[in-house]
Amino acid sequence: MTNKKLNQKYNNSKEINALFDRYKAGIATPEDLAFLESWYDEHNKDFSLVLSDTELGERLAEVRSKLPIGKFTDLPTAKTGVKLWHGLIAAASLLIAMITIFYFIGNSKSEIEILREAAVNAGIAPGGNKAILTLASGKKIVLTDATNGNIVNESGITITKTEDGKIIFKVNNSESNSEKTEWNTIETPKGGQYQIALADGSNVWLNAESKLKFPSVFSSRMRKVEVSGEAYFEITKKFITPNAERLPFVVISDLQEIEVLGTRFNVNNYKDEEAVKTTLLEGSVMIHYPKSNSNHPGSADLKGLILKPGQQSNMTKSGNIKVDSVNAQQAVDWQKGYFEFHDENVYEIMRKVARWYDIKVIYEPGLPMNGMGGTLSRFQDVSKVLDVMQSTGLVKFKIEGKKIYVRKA
Repeated sequence: MTNKKLNQKYNNSKEINALFDRYKAGIATPEDLAFLESWYDEHNKDFSLVLSDTELGERLAEVRSKLPIGKFTDLPTAKTGVKLWHGLIAAASLLIAMITIFYFIGNSKSEIEILREAAVNAGIAPGGNKAILTLASGKKIVLTDATNGNIVNESGITITKTEDGKIIFKVNNSESNSEKTEWNTIETPKGGQYQIALADGSNVWLNAESKLKFPSVFSSRMRKVEVSGEAYFEITKKFITPNAERLPFVVISDLQEIEVLGTRFNVNNYKDEEAVKTTLLEGSVMIHYPKSNSNHPGSADLKGLILKPGQQSNMTKSGNIKVDSVNAQQAVDWQKGYFEFHDENVYEIMRKVARWYDIKVIYEPGLPMNGMGGTLSRFQDVSKVLDVMQSTGLVKFKIEGKKIYVRKA
């Protein structure tokens, strides 16, 4: 039968439904298979399948424009006997996959609209430059509300807030360079981020729900800070003491200490994550095990672990550590304004989403642990992020107030 006659034969709802029934029952004819192969081979734009009177024609047109059709060109050509049967099985599987895609595409618009409306009504919005600065004196400054310009000028220290959400600490005179360390804290809430320039010229970016403890002025012996949550560091190479010494910069986090000179690195140290991750982009760092891990096999003689650019250390809560080669830029996606997911399961992804959009996530038991990936802007509506995850066919979402419910698709 010619392609034209095939198209005419199957161009109605009744016959298409019958075709599906025959494939399900395993009694499809060579003519049925020929139609399917012809459809994929020719991509006849004048032909449209209709499973319902109003919807499937539009769905099929959209699927045909998006599917990587070339993947299906190696379907077996069915003639007789075993070849025919294998061809029918392949075609049947393909049709089932198509039906699934038809269903998703046909419903995705209404689902994304429902998610978007719920997010807007609940006031769920992307995060921004929000933080609280607590000075050594106990004075608290809400940086979100503080006006730009000098916000503190005392004890030889000037603190300036810039228009682009950055705090700059500057030492005004040598009198402030005493051996007495006065500690300040900058803390971001859920849905917050901030950048700070320390007194030595180093820059630190804090992700949502993170904290940095730092001195107003570094001592003459060591530059030291403490961090929890997630922070990206760019440590200056130019800091030199009056004695012409180049002091190391030490970052204390849960389970480890990181010693650096001039370098760029990221520390992910959230309490609800399984491991502390340190990712090096430039320079070198020495990771020291804390005393609490002295029972770790071999750690008694371990002086430190050196990371090279493009490496990431993973230290579990039990003290086990490993080093992997990674794309280091992916670790600082958040600092550049993106979510980059790489083979991460729904729990890993939603922890990031929850921190940034300041929402609570409730999970249905038994969710699939399949990895998902993609790159999305952190400054778009949360419904778009959820919709991309829904497109995998693994999970579904429902928004009620500031809660997002996750269930199996």
